[in-house]
Amino acid sequence: MLPGARNTPRRTLESYVISHGGRLGRTLEIDTMFGMLRLIGESAWAAILPGVMMASAFQAADLCVNPLVGLPLFLELVAIQSAGRALPPGAVSLLDALEQTTEQGNRPWARLLEVAKANPRRREAQSPG
Repeated sequence: MLPGARNTPRRTLESYVISHGGRLGRTLEIDTMFGMLRLIGESAWAAILPGVMMASAFQAADLCVNPLVGLPLFLELVAIQSAGRALPPGAVSLLDALEQTTEQGNRPWARLLEVAKANPRRREAQSPG
């Protein structure tokens, strides 16, 4: 399941898979997250999504969320600003709050990733809590 062909993440995902020797099999284009999650919950389809987008999926009884272990793939958040100007105090506060929220949000993923590393073949429903 992939975003539409004109969607930048689609091209990025396809390039990544192909450049690492992978092959895309049968695909389905879908551009809404809620539609995608509903289809996954009611079918045999699956998707690879950034964990930051999946916090609410842990609460969904019809979804199984498993971290991918051992892939050379990273998702980094970056702040982009003008090189010649300091951020205003409000923006600095926002970045500080985002950093704290991200650290809190990553804790459940870190625990789940440790379980997945210990059981690499296990593909059963897991919960970060």
